[in-house]
Amino acid sequence: MTIWNSIHTNFQTFMEDSATGINSLTSITTNFAEYDDVDINSGAGSTFNGMYSIQLESINNVDQDLGTGKVDFSYNVKLQVGFESGQTKTEYNNIIEDIEEIIRYRLDDSTWSDPILTIEFINTNRIQFIDRPETERFGIVEMLFRITGRTNLSS
Repeated sequence: MTIWNSIHTNFQTFMEDSATGINSLTSITTNFAEYDDVDINSGAGSTFNGMYSIQLESINNVDQDLGTGKVDFSYNVKLQVGFESGQTKTEYNNIIEDIEEIIRYRLDDSTWSDPILTIEFINTNRIQFIDRPETERFGIVEMLFRITGRTNLSS
């Protein structure tokens, strides 16, 4: 398995349980499902709420150690998450709490394994909201993580 496939699978594992389809984070209020992209202009409310997408933003660095035959790749990985929100402060705060929990879980090194060496939180954007005429309010949050993984040079 490539480093990227391991990263992708690792994110899927904590965002949603493949057996139940429900997120594995017990304190999260949203159930997530993976899509290729989270587009604020598409999807009905029931579909949009909980959309997430894992995307390679860039590969920053490749460090090879010819003595050991190992190579480390440093990836910037973007996690896009879509939320449906009403107009209340409580619903907004629930979104923020979900974001905080995702970040906390991502940084817990017990949640990742070989070939992932490190996961570092870089930043998140401001929530991008759009209001729909039916009094629905949708928002997208993008979280950026730097992830280092190691593989064999000859792979």
